[in-house]
Amino acid sequence: MSLRSSIVSTSDDELDDDSSLEDVSAIEANDEEAPPALEALQPIDDPIVPPTQPPPPPYDENRGRLIRITPAQNARYHLARRAQTTHRLIPIGQFLNRGHSTKPVPEGWMKCVHPEGQLYFWHPEKQVVTETFLFNNILLGKAEIRIQQILNSVEPQLGARPERSELYLELDQADSDTCRYYFVNHDTQSLFWLDAEYTGSLNLPPVSSDDHLKMVMEELYWNHVEYFPMHFQLGVGAESRLRGLLAHAALDTATSDDSTAPYTMEQCRDFQRILASVPNDPECAGPKNFVIARLLAEFCSNRVVHHAGEISARLGRNQNLVEVPEYRNTFFLSLLSTISFMASESYRMDVENIWVDEIAYSVHWRKLVDKLLIDWQYTTKWSAALFLLNSILLATSRQQGSIVTGIRNGALLVALASSAGSIASGVFLVQRHQRYVGTHATQATEYLAQYRHQTYGFRPMAIFFAMPWASQQWCLIATALQLLLLPFQLDGIVMKIMVWLLLATTFFARILGKPVPPKRKALIVSILYEGREPAPCPYGGQPWDMKLNGNHETAEALKKLLITKYQYSPNGITMMVETKTAKPCTKDNMIQGMKDLVFGARPGDRFVFFFAGHGGQKIAVKDTKEADGMDEFIYPYDFRHDGDEILDDLINDLLVKPLPSGCQLTGIFDCCHSGTVMDLDHHFNTPEEDVNSSWGSPGEGSQSDVSPPLSSATVANPDQARGKLRKTPVRKTTLGLTATYTVDTLKSRGLPSNGEIQLNRHGHSEPPMKDLAFLSTQDRSPCAPALVTCWSACDDGQLIYENVRGEAVQKHLIQYIRDTEAPTYKGALLHLSEKLREDYEQRLNYNNGRDTDLEFQRPQLESSVLLSLDSTFVL
Repeated sequence: MSLRSSIVSTSDDELDDDSSLEDVSAIEANDEEAPPALEALQPIDDPIVPPTQPPPPPYDENRGRLIRITPAQNARYHLARRAQTTHRLIPIGQFLNRGHSTKPVPEGWMKCVHPEGQLYFWHPEKQVVTETFLFNNILLGKAEIRIQQILNSVEPQLGARPERSELYLELDQADSDTCRYYFVNHDTQSLFWLDAEYTGSLNLPPVSSDDHLKMVMEELYWNHVEYFPMHFQLGVGAESRLRGLLAHAALDTATSDDSTAPYTMEQCRDFQRILASVPNDPECAGPKNFVIARLLAEFCSNRVVHHAGEISARLGRNQNLVEVPEYRNTFFLSLLSTISFMASESYRMDVENIWVDEIAYSVHWRKLVDKLLIDWQYTTKWSAALFLLNSILLATSRQQGSIVTGIRNGALLVALASSAGSIASGVFLVQRHQRYVGTHATQATEYLAQYRHQTYGFRPMAIFFAMPWASQQWCLIATALQLLLLPFQLDGIVMKIMVWLLLATTFFARILGKPVPPKRKALIVSILYEGREPAPCPYGGQPWDMKLNGNHETAEALKKLLITKYQYSPNGITMMVETKTAKPCTKDNMIQGMKDLVFGARPGDRFVFFFAGHGGQKIAVKDTKEADGMDEFIYPYDFRHDGDEILDDLINDLLVKPLPSGCQLTGIFDCCHSGTVMDLDHHFNTPEEDVNSSWGSPGEGSQSDVSPPLSSATVANPDQARGKLRKTPVRKTTLGLTATYTVDTLKSRGLPSNGEIQLNRHGHSEPPMKDLAFLSTQDRSPCAPALVTCWSACDDGQLIYENVRGEAVQKHLIQYIRDTEAPTYKGALLHLSEKLREDYEQRLNYNNGRDTDLEFQRPQLESSVLLSLDSTFVL
C-alpha cells in the first residue's frame, strides 16, 4: 500500500508558521478557558500505567493526520506555557537517594533535559525522541499508537530502517490526533521521511543539485542534534571537523576582507577555547554535543547559501550568484541625488555591498552601523555650530536695504533652514539606528528587507541617509555667501578692505596651508633600583631592598616597536632609563616628564607612557571613589618614606585630565598592584580560573621542556602579595571578560552582590556593553572623547613575577602587538593571559609544587570610554 494514499500531508499554508503553529500557541496562551487538549497536558498524580489498548490498527487517514516537518519547524521557542507554583511540604530525607524522582518515567522511556532547560523523552529500544508531555497518560497512549503506526510503515516503504536512525514525533497540542514527524540518519547526517515531498512544502530553500540538497539535509541534521543532544555522544570526527572549519575561518577572515566565513578570527579563537574547555566526560557529553551541533549547523548553513561544492560556488562575499533585479531610477530621485552632491549614491553602494544576494554578515553590518553613526553624529555637531553662527548673524542683519542685503538675508534663511534640517535628520537617524549597534546578521536582514523598496531598491533610503551631510553642505554654501557679501554692508572703505583681507587670508590658509601633523610622543620609564640603600618598608618590619634582578630589554623593545611599526620619531621618545652612571628616574623628573609628554596636546595626537618598576597600595584617605578603598601608586627611584610615591590620583591629573577631545594615550604598567593605577572609568580583565583544576595539582605534569626558573620580584608586603587579604570577588561576565568588585564594596553601596549587574570602577551601574556604541581608534571623529587605555600587569591586589632575564608581563603585550597586523583589545588580553598561564605552570613545575601560595596573575585593561573589545587599536 502506498503511504501517499494513506498519509495526509499538509499544504504550504498548513505548514506556515502563521497558521498551525501559531494556532497552538494562541490556544495555550488563552488563560480564560483552556480547551480539553490543553487540560490534558496537566500532570496526573496517579501512577503511570502503560496503555493496555490492543495493537494499533493500520493507519486510518480519517482518524488523524501525519505531517512531515523539519527541525527548523520545531515550535519549542514559540509555545506560550504557564507555570503553576505552590508552597509544598518537604518530607524528611526526600532527596537522599541519587537520581530520586517524584514522577516515574513511563516504561521504556528516558527523561532528558536540554542545557537550555527543554524537557524531552528518548526511547532507546525504538529510537524515538519526542517533546510530547509523556507524564500524561492520555498523551502517552496516543503517542505510543502513532509511533507504532509510523514504525510499521517503514519496512513497506524503505525495505529496512537504517540502524542508526531516530524518529522525531510530536503530537499537535491543539489536535492530538494530528502528529508531526521526521527521521534522522546519524550515519549519513541527513533527514528522511516515508514519502516524497517538495522542498517548498517543507519551507526549505530552492536548491541547484542533489549535492546542494544534501547540504541542506546536513544542516537540518545538526539542528536536530542541537535540539536533542543529551541521549548520545558524538564521535571525535565531528569535533575534529569543527576545529578544522574554525581554523580555516579564522585564517580566511584575518587575511581577506572578502571572506565568506561566518565568524571573525577572534570569535573562532573563542570557540576553539570553548571546545578545549569541555572535558571528555560522559557527564559533559550532552552540552558538548550542543556546542558542536550549533556551530556545525551554522557552517552548514553558510555552505548552503554559498553553494559550496557547486560549479556556481560563491568564493567572495561580493559575488552575485543570482540575477540582480533592476531597480528604477526616476528623474526626481536623480535630482535628489544631485542635490545631495551624490553622497546618496555612496551610501547606496555601502548598503548594497553588505547584502549581496540578500546575505548579510554580522561583522560588516556592525562596521556599517558604526560608520553611519559616526558620520551622523559628527555632522550634527557641526550643523549645530553653524546654526548658532547664523542665528547670531540673523540678530545683526539689516531688515531693509539694497539688493545685496536682500541676497544676504535670503542666504541667511537658507543657511538656518539647512542647518536645522541637518540637525533634525541627523538626530532622528542616530536615535533610529542606535538600537542596531552590535546586532547580528538576522537583525540586519530584517532591517534591510524592511527598507528596500520593491521598485526603487535602496535609493530612497540612501537619500535619507545623506540628508544630514547634504543639508550641512548647503548651509556652508549659504554661510559663505553671507560672509562674502558682508563687506558691502559695512561703512567705510577701510573696514571693507580689512574684512575682505581677513576672509581672503582665512580662505587661502584653509586651502593652501599645510595642516600641522599630529604629534606622536612617548615616555618610557624603566627602574631597577640599583645602587641605592634599602628603604623603610611601608608596612613596617625590616628595611626593604628594592633592587630588581632585571634589565631594560622590554623598554628597548617598546621603543623599537614604536619607531618601526607606528612611525614614532626617535626624538619624540624620551627614555628615562636607570643606568649605572645616571639615575634620572626621580619623582620630580618623572612628574616633569609626564607633564612634558602631554603638553600642548591636540586632537589627533597619540601618546604612550610606559613604566617598569615597583608598584604598591595604601589606604585611600581623600579618594572616596576607589571600589576597594585603596590607592595604587608607583615607586620612583628616590623613594625614601611614605609620601614619596606617585599616587594614581596624581597620574590621572598629569596624564589624563589635560587631554583634549580626539587624542589618544596608552599607558603600560609592568609593576605590582597596577590594575587601576590610572583611575579610569571602565575596567576589564580575564576570568580568574582555578588553575590547579586545569593543570592538575601543583607539581604534576611534564617535567621536560621547562623554561628557565622564575624568581619572585622583591615586594613591599609578601604576606599581602599572595592575595591572603583579598575578599571574595563578585564578577559579571562581559564579552568573554569580567569586571571585578568585592562583595563588601557592593553591599556598602546598597547594590546586590549576586553578580547580576555590571559596574564601572566607581561602583555605578551600567547597561550591558553589547548595547552601547564605541568610536573605534581608526574611526573616531575629531570631536570624540579622548581615548585613554591602560594595560596593567595584574590586579590591584596582586604581585607580578619576573624571570632570571628580568622579563615580567608586558614583554608579552609588546610581542603580541609586534606580531599581529591588527591587534584587538580582547586578543591582547587573552594572549597575555595565555602567556601568564605558561609562566605560572613553568614556575610550579620548577618548584615541584612547593610554592603553593603562588597566585595566578590576571592582566587588566582600563579605559576612559566604553570599548568594543573586538575592535583594533594602535599605539
